[in-house]
Amino acid sequence: MLGEGLRRYVGLLAPPQKCRDTYIEEYHRGFFTNLGRNIPPEK
Repeated sequence: MLGEGLRRYVGLLAPPQKCRDTYIEEYHRGFFTNLGRNIPPEK
């Protein structure tokens, strides 16, 4: 079962009509790269 945050995330990005940002993949890759480097998510 998905947690509320993950459920909302999937609900936002899954339907094509909801998210038309063509750079979203790059943004998320950078976010998780920084998170793996112990950089706080707020940065």
